[in-house]
Amino acid sequence: MAPQTDVDFDLVVLGGGPGGYAAALYGASAGLRIAIVEERRLGGTCLNCGCIPAKELLQTAEVLRTVKGAAEFGVHSSSPTIEQAVTVAGAPRAVVGIVIAMLVLLPEAWAASRAARANRLQTSMNLAIGSALASIGLTVPVVVVAAIAFELPLVLGLEPKDLALLAVTFLVSAVTLGTGRTHVMQGAVHLVLFGAFLFLAFVP
Repeated sequence: MAPQTDVDFDLVVLGGGPGGYAAALYGASAGLRIAIVEERRLGGTCLNCGCIPAKELLQTAEVLRTVKGAAEFGVHSSSPTIEQAVTVAGAPRAVVGIVIAMLVLLPEAWAASRAARANRLQTSMNLAIGSALASIGLTVPVVVVAAIAFELPLVLGLEPKDLALLAVTFLVSAVTLGTGRTHVMQGAVHLVLFGAFLFLAFVP
């Protein structure tokens, strides 16, 4: 974009740090035409890599220390227990995430199973797909957008075999739901895919 040379400003602020953008906001509230000159990112060192991130890291460390000592106050977390069980079983640490995800989705899975046994298949599908959309279709895009917006490193955390299995799952789901009619064989294919996922999680 070509620089604009025919625009007049009432106030030009040099530096977009906490003092600079505060002065710009104050001037704008008074009806002035404001320009901010910033070499890098708005917010300056304090907001992006100085005092505010440092305080955030200190607060995170404080919360971590408090959580680690929560048992002294009668507060217990299930995650360490799950991690210990997975370690004793000799399973990979990725299994911890699978167990926690199953616990989180247990209410929806139970309700979907009861609806299927009562021959309310549409309700069962809505419950099952709704929980999947809530955990995948909403959470992942929000994390991706936040990582891009704040220039944070983003790692999907899936190995090539997991990506291939995910792509096959999406393809089979599209075929299952796109035809308008679902039968037992398609459900069996989904169960086989889920079994393959669990097997590859325990035997990478």
